[in-house]
Amino acid sequence: MESQLVRKNLKDEFRKADLPVKVCGTPEDFSSRIISQGSQESFLMDIRTQKGGKNERNEVFYLYPGKGNNVKILDTNKKLQQAILRVEEPDRVLVTKQHMWDKDVRKYRVENVEQQIVGGEKWFLVGMDEMHLFVAQLDRPASSVSEAHGNLRPKTLKNKSHAAFKRQGEWFFTPADRKTLVRLDSLSETEIHRNVGLGRAYARLAGRPHIVDESAILDGIEYARGSVKHPDHKTKTLSNWHRVTKNTEQAAPEIKGLKWID
Repeated sequence: MESQLVRKNLKDEFRKADLPVKVCGTPEDFSSRIISQGSQESFLMDIRTQKGGKNERNEVFYLYPGKGNNVKILDTNKKLQQAILRVEEPDRVLVTKQHMWDKDVRKYRVENVEQQIVGGEKWFLVGMDEMHLFVAQLDRPASSVSEAHGNLRPKTLKNKSHAAFKRQGEWFFTPADRKTLVRLDSLSETEIHRNVGLGRAYARLAGRPHIVDESAILDGIEYARGSVKHPDHKTKTLSNWHRVTKNTEQAAPEIKGLKWID
């Protein structure tokens, strides 16, 4: 009865934010690859495509609250179509069915694979961003959508107005100062990379890259110029060199064989 109430509340809150959601009643409803663990089941979330979903890609949030977990929407913003989701769960062991290639018999075999899910409290900003649904795991608590937006900004932009930068998805662009522009304009052709993905100054990044016309690294800082393109976002144009900074979104754990967060 309690789990039914949790699912109903999640559905109602997602509707308040004008977001499409399917809240699954069992882990098998979420994915046929999940093996039920009885009373100890992990929280699961995904973005999938199905008839009746949002935008031209028919996207829908898929959720499974799990068992023994505290999953709650803290705030919704219908105008922005976004919400704050809080998840609290203990450490879990998630078991999934994986198809492994057996080179000896030259065919696939099914194996059960265990994965440790680190528990604790987690906060997510979920919703619509330009043209697609998204999930961003926050690096600190947030009780409102506006607070989450502030938390996601890079430290260098915390007190800046929106006019001070441009944004595309998780990437922020601020105009380079005069001294830096002089140094960037003096770079050789071999020091400027063209039609490459953003994030060359960062560790390995997941997901589809944002492609920029020109990219350069100066003193360990990335700069970009020209068009910035990504299939999920409107193209941004940087008329001159801009410093590139990533938001503070936390990397979400991957579940092998599943898209946990898209």
